[in-house]
Amino acid sequence: MTNEEIVKIVDDFRNLLKSVKEDYQIESDKVNEADKAFGDIRHKCELDYPTSSKGKTKICRLMMEYSKQRRVAKERMQVLEPLVEFANKNGAIIN
Repeated sequence: MTNEEIVKIVDDFRNLLKSVKEDYQIESDKVNEADKAFGDIRHKCELDYPTSSKGKTKICRLMMEYSKQRRVAKERMQVLEPLVEFANKNGAIIN
């Protein structure tokens, strides 16, 4: 392996760590957004519970959509977490 190849591998790894931290934050934001949406849905039901079948279906559909989005984001965060922890412990590598 040449020096240039080693430098490229190290640079690619550095870029990966930077990207992983950014991606983790994006997924975390998605989880927070879904949590807020659940709060809004609960609040809506508390103040103006839908009595029609159509209204109840809409609420259920919203809950299902946000639940799926949250689950996907959480699963992605779990995959990224070990690399984020490594990047946080070894910050000098990224800079």
